[in-house]
Amino acid sequence: MRAKLQYAAVFLVAISTESSAASFDCRQYYRNRTCPEVVICSTRGLSRSDDQMAAMYEILMKRLRASEAVRLRADQRDWLADRNACGCDAACIEGSYERRIEELDLY
Repeated sequence: MRAKLQYAAVFLVAISTESSAASFDCRQYYRNRTCPEVVICSTRGLSRSDDQMAAMYEILMKRLRASEAVRLRADQRDWLADRNACGCDAACIEGSYERRIEELDLY
């Protein structure tokens, strides 16, 4: 029974990893071969960084006053433009996430 549960857990992780390895659904990006999303979805460390950054952002958006949330949303859009400028360069994307997580930590 235990082996069946472990197998089921591995199977569920594999399914969820394929379609949603990051904080977003990867399927459309794989279909369209869109960078940097494909790189994020395909790279475990980047996917974790995306999850971490998205969780921090969501918590902050719920916790901040309205005026601060407006500023955070604008900052996030600016960050996304910078991250997207990395294209398929994984090192650039990684650096972008590291900087953004540090910035969110300061809010």
